[in-house]
Amino acid sequence: MKTFWQKLWSFFRPAHNAYHQAYIQYETYVNNIGLGLLGPTPEQSQKARSVSKLMEAEQLYEECLILCRQQGNHYNTAAVSYQMGLLKLLWGKPEQAIPLFEESLVMFEGIIREYPNARSNISMCHFYLGQALLKTGRVNDARKNLESAITLDEIMDDFRRVRAAQEMLQKCY
Repeated sequence: MKTFWQKLWSFFRPAHNAYHQAYIQYETYVNNIGLGLLGPTPEQSQKARSVSKLMEAEQLYEECLILCRQQGNHYNTAAVSYQMGLLKLLWGKPEQAIPLFEESLVMFEGIIREYPNARSNISMCHFYLGQALLKTGRVNDARKNLESAITLDEIMDDFRRVRAAQEMLQKCY
């Protein structure tokens, strides 16, 4: 349930409202299926492609991307592009996720001085971009991104994704 301030903010910021709704729908679904860091199984992807709430989330993310780009809001554009990449990965469409993660990565790297906390976002972009690249057979590119994710996570003392990245990295050699 939204608080008064969330409702008021959503009224004035339609991009925020669309993002929030899509994010909740995506996160609820992946939490319910227990999606791990190594990505969905083919069966999970097939099932996810038929979930109407996820199709609605995609439409909301697309609407939000348009609004964020129109407003010139680079941080939010990067965040929405990243979330859409996650949705495409969930659906088993890594080739569609790759340009979304690449866009998000470039944008987060471009605003790191304004948003020092974006380092975590950059690491996550490298991690999931590496995962998507590995799924499409682009092993060398996957390796570079997974190594970057591990390095950033170790610098930040954030080891939540390191084991999964190392496991995927083994498939790159």
